[in-house]
Amino acid sequence: MVAVGLASTFFFIAFALNRTNLALLVFAHGFYDTIGLTLIHLNKDDTFYNWALTLMEN
Repeated sequence: MVAVGLASTFFFIAFALNRTNLALLVFAHGFYDTIGLTLIHLNKDDTFYNWALTLMEN
């Protein structure tokens, strides 16, 4: 949930700054999905999940 919120905020800021250039958003979204799927494939997604939980606790 936190990761999606942070990514959405990043995508919104990028869109607000570059309203005529959607290529940046398409590239960023693809990069985000590729990293996520790679972490799931390597069973490293728990590491990111635990890191996000520690950020929320502080």
